[in-house]
This record gives sequence, C-alpha cells and structure tokens, in this order.
Amino acid sequence: MKLQAKVITILTCVWVFISLIIYADSKFILAKNYEKLERTLIVDNIHDVQNIFDRMLSTLALYTLAWAQWDAAYDFMKNKDPEFIKSNFVPGTFTSSQINFFIFYDPAGKFYYGKAYDFDTNQMSEVPDSLLKYLSVKNDFVKHDSTTSKKIGILTIPEGLIVMTSLPVITGDGKGPVRGGLLMGYYLKNSHVQAISDTVDMKINFYPLPLPTEDKLLNEAYQHLKNGEKNYSIPRDATMAYGFILLKDLDDQPVGVLEIEIPRTVYLEGLITVHHYLQIVIILGIMILILMWYLLKFFVLNRVLSVSKQVVTLSSENRFDKKIKLSGSDELASMVLSINNMMQIISISQKQLHHMANHDGLTALINRHFFYELLDKALEESKLTKTKVAVMFLDMDKFKQINDSYGHDVGDKLLKLIAQRLKHATREGDVIARQSGDEFILFLTNVESADNITMAAERILAATSRPFKIDNIEINAAFSIGISVYPNDGMSIEELLKRADKAMYVAKQTQGSAFHFYDSDIEAKQH
Repeated sequence: MKLQAKVITILTCVWVFISLIIYADSKFILAKNYEKLERTLIVDNIHDVQNIFDRMLSTLALYTLAWAQWDAAYDFMKNKDPEFIKSNFVPGTFTSSQINFFIFYDPAGKFYYGKAYDFDTNQMSEVPDSLLKYLSVKNDFVKHDSTTSKKIGILTIPEGLIVMTSLPVITGDGKGPVRGGLLMGYYLKNSHVQAISDTVDMKINFYPLPLPTEDKLLNEAYQHLKNGEKNYSIPRDATMAYGFILLKDLDDQPVGVLEIEIPRTVYLEGLITVHHYLQIVIILGIMILILMWYLLKFFVLNRVLSVSKQVVTLSSENRFDKKIKLSGSDELASMVLSINNMMQIISISQKQLHHMANHDGLTALINRHFFYELLDKALEESKLTKTKVAVMFLDMDKFKQINDSYGHDVGDKLLKLIAQRLKHATREGDVIARQSGDEFILFLTNVESADNITMAAERILAATSRPFKIDNIEINAAFSIGISVYPNDGMSIEELLKRADKAMYVAKQTQGSAFHFYDSDIEAKQH
C-alpha cells in the first residue's frame, strides 16, 4: 500500500473510531440522560395529576365545610326542622355542586338524615342502602370527636366508587359541641377524570378494579404500584409514555388505576439534539479529516514522497554523487542532510572502489582488466571511423637484477617513476596500463601513419632512458617496445597483444632501449 493510501486509511480509521466513541457516548449517555430527564418530568406530571386529584378532594371538603359550619345545619341537627329539609335539599343544591349525597349522622354515629340525587335521571332519591350499610361498618368515618376533625376518602359500594368527605357539624364560628357529622360525596365517574385531564392537558384514563386481563401493560403497572411504588411510568413508543397512579379506598385497599398518557416531548427533542450533534460531529470530522490530509500532504507527505522519488531515481541510476533536494529545516530536512552525507560517503567509496578495481595499486596506472575494456571500446570505434590503433608492449631489461641488488622497495619506487615518465611522454588520449611486474602496455588511437607511432615510441624511450635517482642511487634502465597495429596485425585484443609481445622480444635482441614493429618475418623466424 502506498504511503498516501496508508495515511488516509489511518486518518479515516481514527475519524471512524472517534465518531463511534462519540456516537456511543451520544447514544448511551446523552440519550440515557434525556431518558432520565424524561422520567423526572413524567414523575412531575404524575405528581401534578395526583395534586389535581387531591385538590378535587379538598374542594369537596371546602364545600362540605361550608355546610358543616352553618348555624342552620347546626340547629337542624338538634330538632330536624322540616323547613330546613324543604328549602335546602332540592335538586339545585345537588346540581350546583355536582354532589350525589348529603348525609347527616348524629354524634353517636347513627344515621340522622340524608338525601341523594341521580344525575342520570335528574331525580331526588334516598341514600342507597348499600352506602348506609357500608358507613355503618365504617363508624369511625362518620363520628367526630373534635371540631377540627376531617376525613376524606374513596368508598367502594356495589353501585361504584364514591369520593366522600366527612366533617363535624359545628357552629358558624367553628365551635362545638359537635352535634354529629356531615358527609358529602359523589360517584367517581369519567367526567371527573376528564376534568383532571383538561386541567393538566393530558389524556387520563381510569380503570377500576378488577383490571382487564388482556391489558398486559396495565396489569404490569398495577403490580408495581401494588408492591409499594408510588407511581410507575413506561414508554409506549417513541412519541408517548404512560404514567400510572394507584387509587385506594378508606381501608387502604386498591380500587383502581389512573393511567396518564404523556407526550415524550423532552425525549424527542433530546433525540433531535443528539442527531444534530452527531451530524455536526460527522461534518466537522470530515472537514478536520480533509484539513489534516491537506496539511499532512502539503507539509509532510509531498516532501517525503519527493525524497523517496529522488532516492529511488538516484539509486537506480547509481548517482550517489548527486544530492537530494528538500527545503525546510525540520526533522525531515535533517534526515535528508544525513542521507546526502551518506550518499557522499558512498560516492567517494564507489570512486575509491572503482579506482582500486581498475587501477594498479603501486603505479596508479590502470590495470590490465580495465585496459582491455578501454581497448575493446577503442577498437569498436576504430572500426566505425576506419582509423588505426597502435598497441605497444613495454618491458624493462634486467629489472630482476635491480630488485636483487637494491631491494624490492627501490624496485617499487623505480616502477612508480617509470609510470610517471610514461604519462608525461604520451598524449592525453593515449592509454597506459601496468601489465605485470616490469611490463607495461599502452595503445594509441587515431593513428594516421607509422611515423606517428615511431615518434611516440621514441618519446617513450627517451623519457625512460634517462637515469633514475632513488635514495641516492642512480639507476639506468633500458626498455624494449614491441608494436602491433589494428587492423593490420590483428582484429582482436588477444592477437594485437600477442604480436606486440613477439615484436618486443625482437627489440630485446638489440643492445639498449629499442622498439620494433610486428611483421610477418617475425613469425617465420620464430618458426
């Protein structure tokens, strides 16, 4: 994988990882917090409904109090005045306050007087026997021992649930003695539940016991409430939640469940906020990813790729003498500087190795291998240009005696001096090499005539015939030179060197320094 692809992959993976963390945080923390907040608001709404219901009971108690602390009612409990009954227990009294029952009990808790009103038939009626029977058992609900006594609750009779208050009948200024108890109440119907619903602006349903068995959610809520929870809430779906309150009678026994439908406004707004937040994170993440990619590409990747491309190019071309170019003064520039230093060392080392591989270690002349390589190129070029190449084989006479007489150190110094004189005696384009020991070979290119070769040989002999002074020792050297010419004397390097060598042996037969051209007579004489 390319470096740029790796970087963009890493950046993308990091961005995806961070996005997943933020998503998880939003989904499982922010969303949970909104759910907690929603549950708190649901509980508050349930409390509001509970408070409205309690205020309904309080309103009934206040209305009952107005009658219980009325002097006319106080006198009625003493003599049961028919006029009081005739003037007060009329349909208007019940309909104006939406009351179903007015019941008086004497101080001993015995039924004194009562009337009921049926809103379905709009008729006055007697108090149901089932209610009187129930109240006879609940004697403590109808009896009052003090002027401040107040009792409110729900009664359960076969006809339905009754919300009822019981207050002591006392004087208008709130004094006693208590002459009995006044009970006022009404059947708990859907109209009362609807009134609560309209007040809190939420849909409320009332389910008296026993509950419908098919409604699993309602029965689940009932079990929670029955087990002691003050209220219970649960989401119905993404838009609505349910809250439940358990209603109990005077015996603290469950009589029904209030179900409150609560819109999940906070939760939905929370989800919108979370989704909006995630969108912002994703958009910002993409923008940051692009910005990071651009900055990395501009300040790092492009420079790294430039260095990589230059290194690959220079390495493939074996151009370690060149330098990698990079602007800046950061760590990458420092690395490039180090690479350039290493390349310089490699270049120097290569030059040294190349020189060592192609040159004689003693005389610094090229060696035989490199000489053959250059001569081969010269022959190829001569073939194209139709020119001649002269090959010379040089050998120093009696070099062994010099080594034996003065030592190898002097012999080595002599060879060095000979190499220097050969360089000075030849042209710039002529190539000189040390063949081995005291033997040297050279070739001349672009030879026009034998005279040119002769002049070159004479220059060489003149240069090498002068005495050499080494460590206060004067040495006179004599050289023999054999010469072959391409293409007259041979077409290959081997043929040319072999015939120059044969010509050199002919030259040795002459006393002192001499040179000799190869000719066919040499072959005849040797045979």
